[in-house]
Amino acid sequence: MTEQPNRHTVDTITSDALDALYEMLAATQQTELARQLANADKAFLAAHLRAARLGSAVARARRALASTILQARRQAARAEQAEAAIARVRALASELDAAEAYGGLADGYELAAYRIRAALDDPQEPRPPAVHIGNRANAEDCPACSGTNLPYPFICPSPDQP
Repeated sequence: MTEQPNRHTVDTITSDALDALYEMLAATQQTELARQLANADKAFLAAHLRAARLGSAVARARRALASTILQARRQAARAEQAEAAIARVRALASELDAAEAYGGLADGYELAAYRIRAALDDPQEPRPPAVHIGNRANAEDCPACSGTNLPYPFICPSPDQP
């Protein structure tokens, strides 16, 4: 059997032995504090990395949302144009039916086909003039700069410039 170390009592401990015990306690506490601080640093770093990843994901989601909204607006505009063209063709078809009821197509079928194509291709309502977006934006993104040959650096002029 192993022998138990000699334990001090209040009456038997010396000042040097008590100082050694206090030093051992302080060293043990410092070691535990260092371990806890290292664990806290690791947890903070992991949380910081997760937050950075989430921030990047949020930024990507915002860009995707903006792109989706822009595409939806473009599609809605195209749908409105298509609906207007269909309405023009329906109106023309009604005119052609009325003309047929009153003795046939006096203008001929070629003219009727031409008028139908024109109703589909040419919008009747005037489009608003394109406006420069300015703010040193890329000219490729500006509706008023589209199709123009701007000089380098291809920056959209301000709205008050031609």
